Amino acid sequence: MNANLGGPKTGQPVVRKAAAIRNQARLFVFLDEHEQTVDDACFTVDPAPANNWSNVPAYRHSGGSNLSFADGYVEHWVWKNRKRRALQNSDVENEADLADLRRLQAAILR
Repeated sequence: MNANLGGPKTGQPVVRKAAAIRNQARLFVFLDEHEQTVDDACFTVDPAPANNWSNVPAYRHSGGSNLSFADGYVEHWVWKNRKRRALQNSDVENEADLADLRRLQAAILR
């Protein structure tokens, strides 16, 4: 679950009701986390301009992850950079990895 929804993280507001989410179609709720970074029940994405992965999304589903959004819609996102090696709190590896991070950062609560 998106850690930015269930508790205070990096100054993000806590969501108590779905109706409080302004743009539900752009806010991810669940995604598949890379097996090497699973450590708790949430997926943390620090907002931009952070250039590091707190947790890493899975890559094992045809090169991407399935994400569910607050409006109930599900999408398969193919990552530009392969996520074969996953380390928590690791810097992005290259420009493609940074593009993946920025895309996911755009889907967190603001």
